[in-house]
Amino acid sequence: MYLSDRFRRFAFLGLEQEPQDIVDYIAECSSIAISLVLGIAAAIINWKIVGVWMAPIAGLGVYAIGVVFGKYVILRGHGKR
Repeated sequence: MYLSDRFRRFAFLGLEQEPQDIVDYIAECSSIAISLVLGIAAAIINWKIVGVWMAPIAGLGVYAIGVVFGKYVILRGHGKR
């Protein structure tokens, strides 16, 4: 067993995964993380400019748009729509 196989089994708790599944998992996690950071940044910026009541709405909106866009990019990469 190669070191890369051991690392893959350790990272995915011993489950057998195809390389494409691992790439999808990393892409989805990074998409959610980036969307979360952008949503928090939008909420903070909006809180400073507009006010407290609009900040959560803007943050959730930016987060949702980021997740939808990330999912669209991942599905488009597989040739699915």
